[in-house]
Amino acid sequence: MSQYFINQNNIKKNKFEADADESRHIMKAARHRIGDEIKIFDGLGKRYSAIINSYERQRVSGSIKSELISSGYKIKLTLCFAPAKKTAVEEILEHCTETGVSSFMPIITSRTQGNYPDKRGRAKERFKQILISASKQSERESIPELLEPKMFRDVFEDEDIVFFALPEGDSLADCKADFKNIKSAKIIIGPEGGFTREEISFAKIKKAIFIKISKHILRSETAAIAASSLILNNSERDN
Repeated sequence: MSQYFINQNNIKKNKFEADADESRHIMKAARHRIGDEIKIFDGLGKRYSAIINSYERQRVSGSIKSELISSGYKIKLTLCFAPAKKTAVEEILEHCTETGVSSFMPIITSRTQGNYPDKRGRAKERFKQILISASKQSERESIPELLEPKMFRDVFEDEDIVFFALPEGDSLADCKADFKNIKSAKIIIGPEGGFTREEISFAKIKKAIFIKISKHILRSETAAIAASSLILNNSERDN
């Protein structure tokens, strides 16, 4: 059963109405019909089973059948990544939305390459659409937030636990992290050229938890997927 995005303002009194674009997707691309049961979500944490009741003036409307159980992880994870080329950023946003990342924070490191985002904002709008699409595909209840870029040192400014992906780090089983009590955390993924010695030293001073995510050297896109999946799924284990 497919899932579709309905703005929270269009879900009222056990009724819903899709916007024009999503209505076309439901009726034209997915070829649903009146009476079909579909899944909808508001992007803010609610998912529902719903029935299509009508398709008028290019708008799908229907009724809520029941609320669906949340499928989210215990930890709210922010992925901090150094932007590279546009296609790499798109891959990170798409696949890490699927793994369950709660928010994305582009970070500027000494070896960050390229500009983020473009001055006209077209890339940023494209990124938001990727987040929505990936959330629909993976049947999430919420759409991840795309945060404004920060300088590397500013990532450590709040109280969140900060994981730091590094080949010399500990395995997740050996690292000093109390997953039972962690509610939110960040995971930092480096740029293609890696981190400088100064950045690694600064992270140590700030008590970052260094973790090893693979026996091999990974591309930044692959590292982001592997690290986020590793942390999120480990948080679900009974400790």
